[in-house]
Amino acid sequence: MLSVVEVIIPWLTVAGLFVLMRRLETWLHQHIFKVGWLVTKDYQTTTILYYTLLLPGVVLNQLVYWLAAGFFNVRAQRQLEWPQAQQIGRLELKFVRLNKNATPLQVAVVSLVPLIIGVAVVWAIANYIFRIPRILEIIAPGTLLDVSAGLQELLAAPDFWLWFYVAFCIANTMIPALSDLGGIRTIG
Repeated sequence: MLSVVEVIIPWLTVAGLFVLMRRLETWLHQHIFKVGWLVTKDYQTTTILYYTLLLPGVVLNQLVYWLAAGFFNVRAQRQLEWPQAQQIGRLELKFVRLNKNATPLQVAVVSLVPLIIGVAVVWAIANYIFRIPRILEIIAPGTLLDVSAGLQELLAAPDFWLWFYVAFCIANTMIPALSDLGGIRTIG
């Protein structure tokens, strides 16, 4: 039989990693936005460039969000408009809005689906395009020649930089807003 500590520790670890990933994402987004602002000196242009840079992730996130809302029978409204000018780098993925009558649990579940799909897509890219398990076998001995051979193998993946960009965009747009996860307490 599992003790309380054996049950709680893994959940605390997952929660801690989630908070760490959220903080790293926030830091990265703010710095990307700051670089854009230094180049353009215009908040509206910087905001549009910022969303355009992360477009593959934004599109996947909002498409999955909309499909999840339909799957869980939550009414969703499409709202395509230019993002409002921002003064801070924060993705506000509100192109699809859920009905105000949706329960907090429904909002939380629909908000978690893009995270799950995003992780699955990044995992698929890592395993089937970058062949990470094969790379790990190559570098396992740990010599400098092995690491070099592993890096060459990784960079030899077809369209490596394109897939790296897609994986980067998806990984940096998949974490839901903490305000949307209030219904998770109901599950806990």
